[in-house]
Amino acid sequence: MNAGLNQPEKRILALDYGTVRIGVALSDERHVFATPLCVCINKKDVLDEIERIIEKNNVEKIIVGLPISVDGSDSPMTVRVRAFADHLHERTSLPVELYDERYTSLLAHDSLIASGKTRKARQKKGELDKRAAAILLQEYLDGNKA
Repeated sequence: MNAGLNQPEKRILALDYGTVRIGVALSDERHVFATPLCVCINKKDVLDEIERIIEKNNVEKIIVGLPISVDGSDSPMTVRVRAFADHLHERTSLPVELYDERYTSLLAHDSLIASGKTRKARQKKGELDKRAAAILLQEYLDGNKA
């Protein structure tokens, strides 16, 4: 809690955009830890669902993973993610930052293996997506410490 303001501190939301699923992760109030939250199915009303998550969790900023090619160039997916981030900002009026997500899916897969998850559990739809969002957010938090 903020001293004297009696309001909960705000959180940062991270999204790992995919054409089928969007992985969602959330920071703690102190912006130290990232936790996988859920997966949203990327359909027509996905922005409504994301808005509900924002309101429920007192979000102040959104980080969206930007899929940049290994050589640093944009891909067709990069263009889609930029458009999604623009729509998200217009819809929520919150700051939306794009953050390089190269290798987050690979790191998420490795972390699922390291945590002892069975192959079946690792293949569960969305598990990788929300874990990738958490890795993306943790990298962002670690890189933006005061």
